[in-house]
Amino acid sequence: MTKDAVTVINAAGFPETVPMNEFRSAWYPQNPGNPAVARANSIYQRAYQEILNRAGLEVSVVTPGVSVELADAPYAETPELRVKAWLVKYLPEIIAAETKFSVDRRAIAGAIAWEGLVNVHTSFMAGTVRFGGPGKVHIREDRLSKGHPPAEEVEGRGYLPKQSYEARNELLAKPASAITYIAAIMSAYADAASTGGYNIRCQPDILTTFFNGVKVAPNVRGAYEFFKTKKAPEPLKPNPDMGSWVASHLSYIENAVGKPGITQCSVSRGY
Repeated sequence: MTKDAVTVINAAGFPETVPMNEFRSAWYPQNPGNPAVARANSIYQRAYQEILNRAGLEVSVVTPGVSVELADAPYAETPELRVKAWLVKYLPEIIAAETKFSVDRRAIAGAIAWEGLVNVHTSFMAGTVRFGGPGKVHIREDRLSKGHPPAEEVEGRGYLPKQSYEARNELLAKPASAITYIAAIMSAYADAASTGGYNIRCQPDILTTFFNGVKVAPNVRGAYEFFKTKKAPEPLKPNPDMGSWVASHLSYIENAVGKPGITQCSVSRGY
């Protein structure tokens, strides 16, 4: 191992060097999504723990039902409690993102919770995934091309500093940076919605609906096109996936992160 990578023997029996974050999330003992370690014994488990300890990382405790990007969630008896504990752990970062980008903290937390509990992935497959880190922020438009996903769009629109593809991937693997990107993307969608006369900054079900990638507006530029014809007060409805889940789980989310603390949420009507 080095500071940033680990050389392992993959399922085909050949050496493979993987980044430390990928090793931590995809090579945990008995990961059913990684055939190289699906039947790992106690010797491998001790080696895994020692490698992460030497790298200064917490050992991942994997509970069935929690997506791999939240592998650093504190141990708890159920997936819901683990994800809640993760949100509490990173509450200062969530509040900071809420304040900087003026978007409801419940939307930020809701996106992370839905991805962690509903859209569960047991491993990252290098070179094929479209996302990275908490909230599964897309790093590619699809599996065949990088395209211009929302994470890149918000850099181009000035919400965040511009990054290379590789640097962006590294940032999105880190919880604090991923939270920042989630809030920036939601802020971009809120700005797009404002051109149609909507204020969605304090509507977590609608913010997460657009973040989830609705067909009518799969990215920020698509949202600006959408709101050329979609105008208030015509209602905006949550999608049946992330948006509706967040709407029905607001008490769970608030129990972890509280209610929004930005001024906009005390005066916003939305539509």
